Amino acid sequence: MEKKELTVLIGGPIQYAIESDGSFNLKLRYLIDTVINKAKALGYNVLSAHIYESFGELDVSGKYSEVCSRDFGWMNQCDVFIAILPLKPNGEIIHSNGTAVELGWASALKKTIIIIRDSAPKYSHLVAGLNAITKVKDLYINSNDFDELLTKSLTELNISKNE
Repeated sequence: MEKKELTVLIGGPIQYAIESDGSFNLKLRYLIDTVINKAKALGYNVLSAHIYESFGELDVSGKYSEVCSRDFGWMNQCDVFIAILPLKPNGEIIHSNGTAVELGWASALKKTIIIIRDSAPKYSHLVAGLNAITKVKDLYINSNDFDELLTKSLTELNISKNE
């Protein structure tokens, strides 16, 4: 049997990750780049608004329908949705309305979801309880073995989806 290339959609803050100087939050960019590079290295096709929009450099102002249609199309294409939900240094969540909508789409479409988040219990009941709707794997950003757990999770999904 020929191995199917799986597609992962990676979501996370863009609008609220732009710093006052116009740059994208460097710590978050490093995390997103790590996830993108790990998924590519494991043979996944990667879809991401972060890549498409060059981490907020592409001006999509007023292009509501185009962005929504693009992202919903990507959600329908993907096998796995990875939602990155980081905290600010002060412990507040970096909000991402788009990622919240994508989590809703992913759960309604019964997609496998990996939520990359802080281990602090700062997330809503609807995020924390998504495993009642679909398969969800939580990975904690602040875990000492985050990279190893990300690799293991993506590898296991790749194997199970190809069986």
